Amino acid sequence: MLMKRNELFVHANISGEHFLIPTGQANADLRKAVSVNDTGIFIWETLRDEMSEEHLMRLVLEKYAPDRNDAAEVTGDVYSFLAHLKALGLIIDDDEPVGRDLPINTDLMIAGIGIRIKSEEDILYPAFIPYKHEGLSACDITIRFRIGLPAYTENGTVLLRNSEVTIIDTSKTYILMYPEMERVKEIHIDKSFKEANIFAVPPYDDKLKKEIYLAIRTPFLLMSLKKGAVMLHSSSVLYDGELVLFSAQSGVGKSTHAALWESVYGTPVINGDLNLLKPEGNQIMSYGTPWCGTSGISDNKTYPVRAILFLKRLDHNEFKAVSGAECILKLLSRCITPMWTESLSRDVLDICTQTEKSVKCGILGCTPTPEAAVCAMDAVYRRDE
Repeated sequence: MLMKRNELFVHANISGEHFLIPTGQANADLRKAVSVNDTGIFIWETLRDEMSEEHLMRLVLEKYAPDRNDAAEVTGDVYSFLAHLKALGLIIDDDEPVGRDLPINTDLMIAGIGIRIKSEEDILYPAFIPYKHEGLSACDITIRFRIGLPAYTENGTVLLRNSEVTIIDTSKTYILMYPEMERVKEIHIDKSFKEANIFAVPPYDDKLKKEIYLAIRTPFLLMSLKKGAVMLHSSSVLYDGELVLFSAQSGVGKSTHAALWESVYGTPVINGDLNLLKPEGNQIMSYGTPWCGTSGISDNKTYPVRAILFLKRLDHNEFKAVSGAECILKLLSRCITPMWTESLSRDVLDICTQTEKSVKCGILGCTPTPEAAVCAMDAVYRRDE
């Protein structure tokens, strides 16, 4: 909502202390003077012009918490102070629904999912540019970007905690907290997956845009799962109109093997690290997304998947077909789609089961040599299993 100070109160310095003094009708209504500190006076002077809470919070944090270490404390103090001034009638707001105060809409279409990002300033990360969609008539996810931290966080159950993120399950939302991110601090995702709020600290710069780009992936993956798709940690190459995926833990050789295929067979790398898979009829389709790990290689097109190869380092090259439970469990272990709850896990399992039935899968024990690409090509396209 937009807000502005009540001009019936004026700032006065009395014996070295700051007060907001009622005048005119406010004085006639026996309103009391309010004592404020330097931060309060900065807020009061700033609210000479009408603005949103998000805009005001950004200005306060830029002035009083430039190193961001004190952002949480400052944010809490500001929200409390604003609530106090509103209760006393010193701040007037338009009492409109949350979200109206964010004037910039950035619409994206990623893998058939419409995303509307509402923000106060342009926060578009370059990787999103191929996915911009002007005139989006309806969106699947609305993501509101907010400067500052939430005034109140509901208690809940911790589902997951590691060095990168803590995930809390509350009655209506999933709350994600990021201790290692410098700017983005929390995401609150509605359990319908249709809405999310991203809370961050200023300034608006490339660092903030990059962290928002990374943060948006989680609500996108939840909505993707709702629509029947999962994201597999894998690189992919395009051969004869189909994708071959190489999946393994980081450092095992996904990018190396994709590069070998590109060198030996001229196959372009479609995504260097992440592929979004969705069963469609008897096929598994891979939808392009802007997320690609650290590889920087992605594609916004859709392709059928021919095979998924799970890589294993050996001193020689060999292929072993896998199917059934062994294959499904390998797919599950390589999915990065959230499996925080039993319901989410069962949805991911169902898609992995469909994938196992529709795609040739195998373990490729390999060396980082061109011969490994030849071995894989023979297994995928020439060998009858």
